[in-house]
Parts: sequence; structure tokens; C-alpha cells
Amino acid sequence: MTEQATHTYDYRLTDVGDNEEFLSWATVEYLEDGVVVDTEEFFGTSEEPPGYSGEQLARSSAEAWLETKLYSLEERLGPYGMEWQREQEERRGVR
Repeated sequence: MTEQATHTYDYRLTDVGDNEEFLSWATVEYLEDGVVVDTEEFFGTSEEPPGYSGEQLARSSAEAWLETKLYSLEERLGPYGMEWQREQEERRGVR
């Protein structure tokens, strides 16, 4: 019997800031077993609709990355999977 390696995944937001005019930014560090495996910078603005901040963009990307690490493709996209549930919540105005 082969032993399957188990990894832990997480993320950390760093360098979150706002110039108090229209520009905001954040950096996300993607962690595997507590070690940074990738880093990404995000910049946002409040001037252009929908006006997402750098922090919101970084957090969204990090949550999506985490979801890909924790759930299989079938769990996320299969019939009645996580994406289907998310769409149903959006239609009902839940969140």
C-alpha cells in the first residue's frame, strides 16, 4: 500500500495599502506546508466600476487558488457542485 502525502495550503495578505485617493494594492503569498510557493501583487481602483480594491482582488485570487488545492475538479464543477451552488446563491441574492 502506498502512502499519500498530505499537504496544507493557506495564503497570507501582505503590503495592503491605499493612497487615499483612488489607488489601492495588496500582495498575496500562497503557502504550501507553511512555505511561500508563489507571490502575486494586485492593484485596484475606486474610480472605475465596479471599483474593486487591491485587497479584494488579492483575497478573491487567494480564495480561488485555495479552492483548487482543497477540492477536486469534479467537486467544484460537477453537476450540483460548488460552482452550481454559488450560482444558485447569487440568483437568490444570498451572500
